[in-house]
Amino acid sequence: MTPDLPGAVRLDEIVPARAPWTSVVRKGETLRIVDLEGNQAVDFLMYALEDDTERYSAQDTIAAQENIFLRTGARLLSNEGR
Repeated sequence: MTPDLPGAVRLDEIVPARAPWTSVVRKGETLRIVDLEGNQAVDFLMYALEDDTERYSAQDTIAAQENIFLRTGARLLSNEGR
């Protein structure tokens, strides 16, 4: 298990395999995804609340990290480079 994160937990939810989930994650909040059973891939999309043309970019994130594996503290980038 990953270490505890600072701040209050706003939502703690278990999502079954192959099930969808959606929510708003605001600036400064942390989204933690934990694979409870092992061997489950996560398909992940994130869009800017104010401008849905800005989205999470796996390509830009990987290029900036110079690593395909996301770890604690990795910086996620949008297609706008922020």
